[in-house]
Amino acid sequence: MYKSCEQKKYGVYVEGIGTLNNSRDVDDGFQYGSGKSGVRGKVRIGCEMVADRIKELLPDGNTKKKLTRITIDTFGFSRGAAAARNFSYEINGNKRSQDVEIKKSRKVVGYRESGSYGNDALVAEYEDIWLDKDKTEVDPKYLIDGKLPRFGFLGYYLLSKKILSVKQLDELELTVRFIGVYDTVSSYEEFGDMGTVERVGYRGILHASIGSQFNFADDVEQLQLRNPGPFRKAVHFTAENEHRENFSLTPLTTKGVKEKKDSPHIIEKEFPGVHCDIGGAYENGTETVDEIETSNHKPLWALKERRQQLIDEHWYKDPQITINNTALNILTFGSVYRKITGIRFLRKEYSYIPLHFMEKHGKDIYDHQLVAKTESSYSILHDENLIAAGNRLKQYVFEDGEPWTFISDAEVEKAKAKMTVGPSVGNTAAPVENGNGIKNIPAVNVHADRWQELLRTLRNGYLHWSANRDWMGMDPNSDYIRKIY
Repeated sequence: MYKSCEQKKYGVYVEGIGTLNNSRDVDDGFQYGSGKSGVRGKVRIGCEMVADRIKELLPDGNTKKKLTRITIDTFGFSRGAAAARNFSYEINGNKRSQDVEIKKSRKVVGYRESGSYGNDALVAEYEDIWLDKDKTEVDPKYLIDGKLPRFGFLGYYLLSKKILSVKQLDELELTVRFIGVYDTVSSYEEFGDMGTVERVGYRGILHASIGSQFNFADDVEQLQLRNPGPFRKAVHFTAENEHRENFSLTPLTTKGVKEKKDSPHIIEKEFPGVHCDIGGAYENGTETVDEIETSNHKPLWALKERRQQLIDEHWYKDPQITINNTALNILTFGSVYRKITGIRFLRKEYSYIPLHFMEKHGKDIYDHQLVAKTESSYSILHDENLIAAGNRLKQYVFEDGEPWTFISDAEVEKAKAKMTVGPSVGNTAAPVENGNGIKNIPAVNVHADRWQELLRTLRNGYLHWSANRDWMGMDPNSDYIRKIY
């Protein structure tokens, strides 16, 4: 979306969670959404970047024009979606007291000799500092009554960068116009920038042994993900088939995606596919999932059942999914584990459909800010399967149609049997006067499986498999069902 919008006056891009200054991933942000590259760190960076952009766009002193209103559209995917929602809370929400309070603390600024006879030890020197709830240091000169000003850190940066005065900030109006997010995964716990020893030490051991709920079950409250303040419209597209342990979903409302009807200003729709099928990230190519499941976690009979289930659900064809290491497992008396491995060639362009739909939902809101249409820049017109899939999903997303959910082969056959028209009946009227007979139309079979056949094609050739026990943090939930908060 950012690449398609006007970037000098409108678009401000904040790097993803876990990335800092276009360098390698920062583990604190990647694993826990923590520290400078974490969720809250990116929200503060976003506030500062918006303040800098406002400064660039402010009229010079020779004009009588002044800044009276800021209008915000915010977008994000995955933890970026959590950051977008927390950003709206930061600048616009009904704040909790702990989110604006600043506490006085002290930090070491140097060392001096003790000056005591026979004592050569150095003595630490301290100075007073002021910290927010995330342990971020702030300048007390730009606080209001000892608290963060209006609009949270955005207000703080507008003051500290001398962009606005306190009076101008007090008179400023701010509107959150559009919130567009894809598959919100917060997976957040603020530990700051821990470093390797703490991260892989007791914190890592606790997280690995107890599970993601130990750190991530309270994110809705910590990040106030359902308290964005007033907004004109919010759209959330989620992944139906995601089920990794560390990728729990946070819908926009407590009713969730499936249990509620959309309101005029909150649209929440569930798409076939896993996390990055909805938000993007894949390339065209062969996908190898080395450990879909292993005998370290499930017995052999369960591995066989799981393999057959994935074939029956049309994720894999029989030659594409195997149980490996069987002989070595027997020869080593179980020391070498068995594993299910899946290999298929997949295309990436399915993820363009949610992108197109997000633009369409904002057509009357931010369309004037787009310099290129996503349907042109990220086209699916070369692929008849995706054209048909887009038409089916359009019925669901924009026309109040039914969700596009998978139906088993057995259920499809039952539906086909019910919808098959019987044999043609005999003539029910006499021939007309000129002697021409009445010709019956042959029986017509009406099949219920058109969209199910297409969904099977998508599952095997376009939709990815994200859960993998071979990658740390990518394990599936034990019941293969996504946790929703």
